[in-house]
Order: sequence, then C-alpha cells, then structure tokens
Amino acid sequence: MKICILTQPLKFNYGGILQAYALQKVLKDMGHNVLTLNYDSTFKLTKKTIIKRIIAKLLWGKRISLLGRIAFPELNKHLRRFISENIDYSELLYAPLKYEHIDKFKFDAFIVGSDQVWRKAYSPHLPTFFLDFLEKNQNVKKIAYSASFGTSEFEVPSSELNQYIRWTQEFNNISVREKDAIKIIRDDLKSNAELVLDPTMLLTPSDYLELIDSDKSRNLIDKDIPKNQCMGYVLDINKNKKSLFDNISKKLGLTGNILSIQQFPPKDFNLDSCIQPPITQWLQMIKNSSFVVTDSFHGTVFSIIFNTPFAVVSNNERGASRFNTLLETFNLKDRMISPDDANATEKILNSKIDWNNVNTILKQCRETSKCFLKSALK
Repeated sequence: MKICILTQPLKFNYGGILQAYALQKVLKDMGHNVLTLNYDSTFKLTKKTIIKRIIAKLLWGKRISLLGRIAFPELNKHLRRFISENIDYSELLYAPLKYEHIDKFKFDAFIVGSDQVWRKAYSPHLPTFFLDFLEKNQNVKKIAYSASFGTSEFEVPSSELNQYIRWTQEFNNISVREKDAIKIIRDDLKSNAELVLDPTMLLTPSDYLELIDSDKSRNLIDKDIPKNQCMGYVLDINKNKKSLFDNISKKLGLTGNILSIQQFPPKDFNLDSCIQPPITQWLQMIKNSSFVVTDSFHGTVFSIIFNTPFAVVSNNERGASRFNTLLETFNLKDRMISPDDANATEKILNSKIDWNNVNTILKQCRETSKCFLKSALK
C-alpha cells in the first residue's frame, strides 16, 4: 500500500523528527511504500510578529532575533542530515494543502500523526491535518495515528466546530496519544478513538542503537559519552529549573550536563554554541546518563525506552495532558515534579522505578498499537 504521512514540519525538534522516523520505519517494516509530506507554512515576518518578539524581549528578558533559527541553517545542520538520510519525504509543500499538489503520488492511505498535529497553535493550517483536502475523495483510507491535541481542550472557535466534526467523521480509524484526546474526540467531534503509543515507542532500544552505531562508525558523533552524569534536557530553561537540576545533580554526586536548545543566536553571535548536537548523540546522552531531568515529552519517552532514571519537570505551557497519560500508562506519575516544590528533590530521589514492570507494559502496549495500524490498513 502507498501511504502518505502528514505530520508537523520537520524542523528543529528532536522528538518531532524521531516520531516521524519511527512511524515511517514501522510502516515500511510492515511492507508498505511510505512518504512523509514535507509540509510547512510560509514564513512571513509581519508587524505583529515583530511586536510580539519585542514585547517578549522587554518584558520577559527573552533573547530574541527577528528571524531566529530560520536565518541560520547552520544551527540545524545535524538534524537536516538525519532527516535526509533516514526519512523519505516529498518536495516542500506550503499551506494550505490542495489535493492537486499531491495527486501525482496516487496514495492509497493517509495517516495523520503523531505529535501535536491537532493543536491549532502548532499546525500550519489546521484543516489540513483533518484531511480537508480529501473531502471529495472517498477512495483512500483516512487514519489518525497517535494524534495529539496537546491540551485538554480543542482550541478552535465554536463557529468552526461543525466543519471539524464532519472531517473527523470521515476518518476510517482514529487513535490518539492522550486520554484527554479521547474525550475531545467523543464530546466535541462526535467520533471514537483508541489510545496508542507515540510512534517512537513502537521501536526497541536496539533500533535506536543501530542509528547511534552507524553515526559512530562514520565519526559523526562522539564515541565516548560519560556514563556518570546527570543530563538535563530542558526546552524552557529558567532559574527555578536550573536550580532544581543543580540540586538533583549535587544530591546524586553526578556531574551535571544541561542541554537547552537556544532558539536564537547569542548576543555575541557565537553560532557554534547554538548548533544542535546530532540526534544520535542526543539519544546516546540519554542512554548513557545515570539520571535525566527534562521538561520534554520525548525526553521522557526516551528515558523510559532506555531505562534511564528520570524526573519530569512540569511544563504546562507545552501541554500537560500528554505527560499525564504517558506517566500513568507506565505507573510513573511520581516522576513528575514542580520546580517550585521545595521537597521535589527528596521526593524524586527516594522514588525508585520498577523497570521490569515498565518494560512489560511497554511490550504489551507496543503490540496493541501495532495491531491498530495493521487493522486500519487492511
């Protein structure tokens, strides 16, 4: 079967790129011909954007550049290499997507997912991710795999809801990544959905080790990543999170190594300090660390996959719902801490993870999730 994957733009995010890679690999391993759409919105530097960035700089002290990472492709060179080597993708297509843009591919099925594809603030032209461009084409399968709203509410005006209900009901099969999404699908969009794993968890640690070893053999990443360190992978760094990380590292007697991706070049324009490490090096850092502190969903996911002890710092702005479901699934809710909790460090260090139980659940959920895909594509 010839399958099209429609997901978030392949840009700067480790987790977003790896979930796109994982879903494509799983489908290829099932024997399908798969292509991921290289889909994005056009970049427009509007007055509104400039004003927002000025406010962010003046009021919150954020480091802001008018063009950000877009103006400096060197910062993302390792991520772009990974994408080009490991993901089959189309030419760049801009929103809004029209069927005539992709008619030449003659796809048999379209899969929307994963990541926060159904979150309006993140998705280029949200109707595209509800396959509005296929409204008059009933000869293809329409599937959502591990789609996420990111939040506990569907962020569209009530005046548009009936359109989304119609598009949702045209899907043949729907699966989502968090429990709140099942409620949104049922109550707001009048359809049904199943709960499945994020695509990254459909692969095993050995799948990721193959990627790491391949880059090691080509001298593309460091071969020796320390194993006695506390790794911090923090998307939204602030003083409280930094203090929490330092405290945990100190209590564990570990060297701290915190990675926080800078979205804009530093004031001294030392671009080398902003270049994102290769994806495989990021994976290796999580695997080799003695402990991980993260506010990232996929930072949490890969800590689980590699059985690395971890703490999740609550990050409500990026969507708490998906964290809650992930941790509940593996009986790990006690790994969530708040940087404002004075007792957070003691709580997390006194809490042990039953990795045998975690791995048993992961194996069961992996099989169930793959069964969803196989059944949807029959």
